[in-house]
Amino acid sequence: MGMANTQLDSCGYTEAMKGGVTVLILKPSRIHGVGVFTTAAIRKGTKLPLFERGDWKCVRRVTGVLRRYCPVKKYGYYAPRNVHRMSIGWYLNHGKKPNVDARNWRALHYIPAGKELAIDYAFFDEYTEAMKP
Repeated sequence: MGMANTQLDSCGYTEAMKGGVTVLILKPSRIHGVGVFTTAAIRKGTKLPLFERGDWKCVRRVTGVLRRYCPVKKYGYYAPRNVHRMSIGWYLNHGKKPNVDARNWRALHYIPAGKELAIDYAFFDEYTEAMKP
């Protein structure tokens, strides 16, 4: 059965698929470390396949290298459920001009092929507050 015509889930992730192959990859980033890039153009408003359903959990604290992936919430952190199988969305970097909406994981505008996807980390209000000196 081909995936191109298959509804993956109720999130509409099939919108960001091309010929049954996800158009997002990890590559070295000019922003920071590793980033998420598109291999095909993405239309404004497209729901992006950044996270597997149930890929995150809430924890009271995190330590070590895991901390760099975990936004702060009121009573702890959002953390990957399995650090050995993290969804590609955990690698999104902060951009001064974000092209992905962190509230609904949709493209804010047309994104050309080869472009890095970025979000505004300030969206995570609790994260921003926790980072203030």
